[in-house]
Amino acid sequence: MQPSEAIDFFIKQSERAAKGLASAKLAENYQLSALNGRQLFKSKLMHGLILWRIGEDPRRVFGEAVDAVVEGATVLQTLDGNSDVGVDLPLERASILSYLIGRSFVLQATGSELSNPEKYLDNMLMSEIETGIRRDEFMAKIASVGEKKDFSLVARIYRSYADMLDKSEAPSEEAVTFAEKLFLNRSTDKFYSGGEQTEGGGADNKLVVDYRLGAVLKKLGYIGNSAHRWRW
Repeated sequence: MQPSEAIDFFIKQSERAAKGLASAKLAENYQLSALNGRQLFKSKLMHGLILWRIGEDPRRVFGEAVDAVVEGATVLQTLDGNSDVGVDLPLERASILSYLIGRSFVLQATGSELSNPEKYLDNMLMSEIETGIRRDEFMAKIASVGEKKDFSLVARIYRSYADMLDKSEAPSEEAVTFAEKLFLNRSTDKFYSGGEQTEGGGADNKLVVDYRLGAVLKKLGYIGNSAHRWRW
């Protein structure tokens, strides 16, 4: 699929998910609201990542992705005041996009959703980017995740982020190239190929970028030519 075709597809998916979320809200259906909230975020994120990959400004679409999570959280909390919306919505990914576009993100993943290793690692990554005070905890979690079946590449990728952040300066081209190679490895990795399209598994590897790496490079002031560098 060509980038323009993929963008058209995800625009239609976004429109469908937005209508689904509105209908689920009217029906007071919590699970259907959560499903459509996740799908709306995913479609917007995918749209923005493709724009990024072809060199176009993704900020507006990323902002809409963040809005989708905020709206979804509001709907879920209205339907169930005791809900732990972080379990059902990608708060941690929305926080990464918020950082990229220079926007504050008030929703925090703090509850049972952090039992999910991917969510936990993303939460720790943003903590490391924003404060840099939880490195030992971050590295311990990366090591723990690396012991799980099929999570070897996941651990290597997050370790590369942590290693770059540990130096508190623009990374070397060698370090960035290594991170880029890890992203390419997602195309054939069992875990990523069976996961979300936004994460670069399978054929989608050529359509998207590593937005987490983009956040790390932004934090460190990297100005090289990597496709994963945030330019806006």
